Amino acid sequence: MNKRISLALILFVATCLSLVGCADRGPGDKLIEREEETEFVATPDIDPSEDLINKYKMHKENAPLAFKSNSENPSTDFEYSVLEDGIAINKYIGSGDIVVIPSVIEGKSVVSLSGESFAQSNVRAVFVPDSVKAIGKGAFEDCKSLSTLRVPFIGDGEGDNNGGVIFGADDTISNGIKVPGALKMLILGEGELEVSASSLAYFKSLEAIILPSSLQKIGQFAFNECRSLVYIDFGGTKLIEEYAFLSCDSLVSVEIPDTVIEIRLGAFMQCDSLKYISLPFVGSNAEENRYIGYIFGAENKAWNNSFLPMTLSYITVRGESVPDMAFEGCNNIIEVTLADGVKTVGERAFSNCKSMQSIYIADSVESIGADAFSNCYTLGKVDISGSSSLKSIGIQAFMNCKSLKSIKLPISVDALPKDVFLGCDSLLSVNGEEYN
Repeated sequence: MNKRISLALILFVATCLSLVGCADRGPGDKLIEREEETEFVATPDIDPSEDLINKYKMHKENAPLAFKSNSENPSTDFEYSVLEDGIAINKYIGSGDIVVIPSVIEGKSVVSLSGESFAQSNVRAVFVPDSVKAIGKGAFEDCKSLSTLRVPFIGDGEGDNNGGVIFGADDTISNGIKVPGALKMLILGEGELEVSASSLAYFKSLEAIILPSSLQKIGQFAFNECRSLVYIDFGGTKLIEEYAFLSCDSLVSVEIPDTVIEIRLGAFMQCDSLKYISLPFVGSNAEENRYIGYIFGAENKAWNNSFLPMTLSYITVRGESVPDMAFEGCNNIIEVTLADGVKTVGERAFSNCKSMQSIYIADSVESIGADAFSNCYTLGKVDISGSSSLKSIGIQAFMNCKSLKSIKLPISVDALPKDVFLGCDSLLSVNGEEYN
């Protein structure tokens, strides 16, 4: 299946679904870098990612602080009904634009928000407590100033899992019309287990999503067409399903936590601004589809480069291994960090990464496979002499690294294959000794 046909099918499935419903380097990391490395300075008028990076940093810093300094509003700020099972908020009548709904009024749990309870109000931020089990349709309709919302679940809590229903949306497609254009941050409460398929699709203004530690799954097309999304806190997410972040083309940096054990085909397809990504493994999981292009929609590792965002330049890999051919042919990658814990670099793992300038290798790496860095033309200076775990380097591991001028290897490497530096025309020294 070619890329054009695949994309058409994806968009068709997305529409059907909508109708039914850079990690810090460790102190032991070793650097392989370009001899005369160019300093890249983002210029806003030619590099729009600079603005996205600034937004990413802002949300990463501010997200943990949301509502931390705000006290619960008094019960007099609400019109409410006393029900048999608790309190129903009927209308917000307070004057403040930041609202923290109390979890208890008159000794009873607040269990619901009625439809239109905040409709057309000027609130900027609302915290809905976990005691709430139902939110009526349109509870936040026409809240044109609402920028931050914390909810205990996505949808109405009574069977409609579309996130837009509380804004008055009838279906997923309507989210693009009904969700307030001011909404920038959505925080999901502890206890929620899933972001359902397409449930937050077309939240066009959303910039940050904060997911809970309880979360198990992000469903298919969950954030489809969230074109302003720049920051994701994955919480305790374990599974990211197919095309979950399709066309989130403002995502510039993604840090996938170690809690994630599987990422399915195309989860980040058409995330065309993605510049930095940190991964707990390469591919679908620790055992299957072990190549980087899979999570961007490539159904074969030979299509790696065709499906990667052209902007993707900086990659951090965690886990135990970089599989064979995992990044082969990824021409736009500039820098790779192999975090502490990585033990093996497979055969042809980074072969033909023709723009790669630097690699940071942790002390934990024990072996580098055959042709691992072959044809990395701009890789210039190598120093892994302090890596006490490294025992073997495969044949032609650095073949045709034409910018390579010097290399230092640890004494733990017993012997080098004769042709390990074949085609390294600029190589002058190995371990401080002249190289012929």
